[in-house]
Amino acid sequence: MEPIQNPFQWEDAPDPDKFSKCVHCGLCLPACPTYQETGNEAQSPRGRVYLIKAATEGRLSLTDSFADPIWDCLDCRACETACPAHVQVGVLVEESRGQLTQAHPASGWSGFIGKVFMRGIFPYPKRMKMVGKLTRFYQQSGLQKAARSLGMLKLLPKHLQEMEAVLPSIPSQISRDTLPGILPAEGEQRAVVALFAGCIMDVLYAPINLATARVLARNGCQVIVPEGQICCGALQVHAGDREMAKKMARKNID
Repeated sequence: MEPIQNPFQWEDAPDPDKFSKCVHCGLCLPACPTYQETGNEAQSPRGRVYLIKAATEGRLSLTDSFADPIWDCLDCRACETACPAHVQVGVLVEESRGQLTQAHPASGWSGFIGKVFMRGIFPYPKRMKMVGKLTRFYQQSGLQKAARSLGMLKLLPKHLQEMEAVLPSIPSQISRDTLPGILPAEGEQRAVVALFAGCIMDVLYAPINLATARVLARNGCQVIVPEGQICCGALQVHAGDREMAKKMARKNID
């Protein structure tokens, strides 16, 4: 049987220099949550690396047998800590997701919701702030309690039901509305630190950002909260939307 054409046809394809370092020793297996849960070699770090290598060499196409292990990865990078060869499994998985997203764009309700949030909300702090206010109203007004007790959430896709189930209590203000542009160091200044507020952290976990700034200031750091910063783009990279992630990264770098 003749080999298939290399299915990685788009920018940022997995780098052979990264996956060629893997010697399939198996030291990553105890560190991998999906392998521990399934016992499936394809759901292990070395299994995923092998699938990526096989696709690059034209021995595997981008079917479900390739896509499922790539998307099921938690991208936690625990395997990288255990790897003696320092294989960048997380980067390889993210590069592969970029290829899968190009080859098989998400469609239907799931694709629509993903596009709305990844491209229409997360990159825009004002929109994130509005979503936070609406979510807080949903929690504080009794709507959440009613929706849960009446089973209305069952109308949502499963992944949205799971997200709603783990929503934290939304604070009344986002962290950037509370933090000054510059927070002076307490006592002798030892360093200057820029605080990246993020998107989810800024809105859903504002107290953590505030606590971070206080700890830094207490330890002699002048804390600067740069204006114009937006979401870092990590969520987009994890979801395979590398184009949008690059645009967001460039804005933050600038």
